[in-house]
Amino acid sequence: MSSTSIDKVRPKDLYTGSVYEIITQHGSSISEKAFISPNIPEKKLNGAIKGGTGNTCDVEDVYMIVDLTLFGSATDCLLFSNDSLYIKELLEDSRRLPYTLIKEAREKLVTKRDKDEVKVSRYLEIELNTGYVHSFDIFQLEILETAKLINSIINAVQRPQEEKAAEEKESLIKRIPLEDMPEEIRIAYVKAIISLFMDDGQISSAEFCEIYALIARLNLPTDIRQKLIFFNNTSESAVDIIRGVLPQLDEAARVEIIHSLGKDMIYVLGKTSNLTWDQSPTISRYVKEFKISQEQIEFYIDAIESDEKLFDDNVDDSGLENGMRAVISSAAGVGVPIAALYFSGSVVGLSAAGISSGLAALGLGGLFGLSGMVTGIGALLVIGYGAKKGVDILSGKSDIEKRKKKELMLYAVCNQLNKTINLIIEDIRFFTNQYTDLMARYDAQTEELETVLDKLNNLMARIKRMSDSGASMVQNSNKVNCLAIKQSIPRLLDEERLSVLTQDATKKKLYSLIIQFYEKGEDLNSSGDVITVYRLKNDLETEELEMIQKGLEALDYFSASSMAMQGISKLKSFFN
Repeated sequence: MSSTSIDKVRPKDLYTGSVYEIITQHGSSISEKAFISPNIPEKKLNGAIKGGTGNTCDVEDVYMIVDLTLFGSATDCLLFSNDSLYIKELLEDSRRLPYTLIKEAREKLVTKRDKDEVKVSRYLEIELNTGYVHSFDIFQLEILETAKLINSIINAVQRPQEEKAAEEKESLIKRIPLEDMPEEIRIAYVKAIISLFMDDGQISSAEFCEIYALIARLNLPTDIRQKLIFFNNTSESAVDIIRGVLPQLDEAARVEIIHSLGKDMIYVLGKTSNLTWDQSPTISRYVKEFKISQEQIEFYIDAIESDEKLFDDNVDDSGLENGMRAVISSAAGVGVPIAALYFSGSVVGLSAAGISSGLAALGLGGLFGLSGMVTGIGALLVIGYGAKKGVDILSGKSDIEKRKKKELMLYAVCNQLNKTINLIIEDIRFFTNQYTDLMARYDAQTEELETVLDKLNNLMARIKRMSDSGASMVQNSNKVNCLAIKQSIPRLLDEERLSVLTQDATKKKLYSLIIQFYEKGEDLNSSGDVITVYRLKNDLETEELEMIQKGLEALDYFSASSMAMQGISKLKSFFN
């Protein structure tokens, strides 16, 4: 005699946060075989996208997979994307369940009694808004935790429209970094920093460096930059300067700029002096006027220390990510918008676009509201996701592999430093020429003065030559660097090979990244037939050439195996 009873258990409490935050913080609780972006092995990621979604989901939209296969291919899986849950069981078709269509998830307990034997089976039951119920028998899952996770996600997605509208408005604001704001606001920000340096009545060489670094990050025009260098209005405080531009911003942006400037002032003070923030009249007044708490100041300091770990040789990609996540987790508790942390760029020298690229590479870009600013080297960081020599963590076997993201972030810092150096050299030349011209027009009245002026003119001429040679050296260095990179890049691209190498989901966007730097044209082959060719464009910038180089390396474009893949692809095409 057998009997069956069914019980439904519903998780009562929910996790809070965005979809990505919920998954990154709690996703690992549902299975030992859960892998969360960006730490999904390439093989599993490609398998999950191909088998679990039928190649309908983009790599950057994958938040987590749970591998349900025996041998680790992940072709059977649970895949959590930005907008849907995909479930692919053994010998079953893949099911896509958009979060907006799910009513609830629950654990279903089925108890079977046969004589003295009792068996309890656990099922994941997902009910849709249509009333249809899916039931899944997946032994690899902690069913109750999975149901709780899904319910938390759909709760985050299906919140009241007015609440989501407010968040969307805030998100749009967060996507505008200081470097993309109107010129007046950028100028005011720099003036506020300069006013801090005027506490002691003069600007040191170390402080000049910080001013130039900030100006370089904010992309201010030459004429504005050269005027700012001589800004010394001690009657206008940082508070007055910032208050003057706040009416141009909405509330969320006002909060961001206030906290961003507070953090930046504390950083540059510590870097250029031995003073603490409360020993600075400018910062003390700023903190008081804008009601910045001691907890918020300590948060600034923690965020600065997290940034500076980039230069710590003992910290790898995982350490950087963990440090930044720790900062994120404490932001809400002290009332500081996380977007404010990188509103003006990073204190380590990255622009807002540069730091957002690095954050995106670490899987943190979306949390900071900065993911829309990924450009340049950041494109490679994201697009090269999971590639063999790309930027993601691969197998954990190599120390080098654990530092790929850090390497590229440091590379971006170097580029920013070179940009700053070039600006300094440019201004040295400009002001030297001005001084020389003024001295040339000076009519000396005495022989003694003429002697002094001769010496000064001689000195300034030497300075000019030195600055000119410095600028020339930088220019030559860039040319040599550019030529060196070109030696490793094919002038004629094998588009067919590139297409074959970028078929996997993790690599497909590398195709468009690389092909954009080549011009499609026609040429004659050795037999006199017209063929299509892809020629490297002329006048590419160093950064663009480096992107091509790293992209081809990530694909192993020049290896024997890539050529073999191309040959196999041709054979498949022939027989098909």
